[in-house]
Amino acid sequence: MLKDTSDGFGAISRLLHWLLALAIFVLFALGYWMVTLGYTSPYYTNAPAWHEAVGMVVLIAMTLRLGWRLSNTNPTSDHLTRFEHGAARMMHGALYAIIFAVLISGYLISTADGRSIELFWGLQVPSLYQAQGIESISGKIHRILSYVTIALAGLHTGAALKHHFIDRDPTLTRMWRGSRPKS
Repeated sequence: MLKDTSDGFGAISRLLHWLLALAIFVLFALGYWMVTLGYTSPYYTNAPAWHEAVGMVVLIAMTLRLGWRLSNTNPTSDHLTRFEHGAARMMHGALYAIIFAVLISGYLISTADGRSIELFWGLQVPSLYQAQGIESISGKIHRILSYVTIALAGLHTGAALKHHFIDRDPTLTRMWRGSRPKS
């Protein structure tokens, strides 16, 4: 099943969820490593270029994921308490907002001087806004919110594991295996 149902998530939601989760952790690790590089490192210019290109692909994929989520049925959450339901909604909203803020601030860091970002296929993402000094504040926002993203992702993972192993409810299973066709 490609689309989400009231029972669980379809293949597209699950694929986007897991690929984006992996890409976000890879971007964080690459960014963490990248800031330790010195001018003499052979990766000094290549690592930021890869980070920028992957970041732009993630921005496009996150936009598609949000559109897909808004246009699909949300699986029911009858198994959650009122508190858990509210916390889940807040967590998902925060993750989306902060991830978009990290990606947009990264874009502003890279394009503040007017240059575009080159993607893997020779495509260029143009600079839409230029302002001297914006890369500094964008860099601070990018760094802080990157750590916040990883912390929230850790809480999100912990909550999913709690639901799976302690509560023994279908929260994690619906994102791992998806919904089952009705017999």
